[in-house]
Amino acid sequence: MENNKKIIGLFTTLILSTGFMFGCGAETPSPKEEVVSSASISNNSSDLVTHLGINGGWIFAATSDLTVAEGLVVDGDFHDKGIETNDLYRKLALYTQDAERNVEEEFILTLENGMVVKSPNFNVMHGTIVGDIYVEAEGFQLNANLDGNLTFATDALKNTAEINGEVTGEISVK
Repeated sequence: MENNKKIIGLFTTLILSTGFMFGCGAETPSPKEEVVSSASISNNSSDLVTHLGINGGWIFAATSDLTVAEGLVVDGDFHDKGIETNDLYRKLALYTQDAERNVEEEFILTLENGMVVKSPNFNVMHGTIVGDIYVEAEGFQLNANLDGNLTFATDALKNTAEINGEVTGEISVK
């Protein structure tokens, strides 16, 4: 009888432990699920500088107007949504949006010493940049306004760019 109680106790412990492990274990995505890297969201200019640097991430979303005193360098090869098999792509979001992706608020990024873009396919979405931008990478996209000059290192780089916002300064190649 004592052995039966031990066996039942061990069996019950085994069943509960197995159920606990499966119930609380880390979920892994199914083959149909996509693993997506989330945005770095901040109202801090030093976060923006760090995140758009070579060791940053694929997207930075501002939550307020920002001013960057030092020169901002957008550098590194990053993939859309942080997924290695996706195309090279990087994004700066100067806006907030609702659940349906409607733009709610746009922000101003003031660059006291300009921006150098070295990351391919860098996309600035919404808002306004005040300051100059120098592009050294292909596929630059400006879907925001620029109160400053936009300069490309070569004609070839300029020819890969998409400018969909208003630029108040010169657009040139130097």
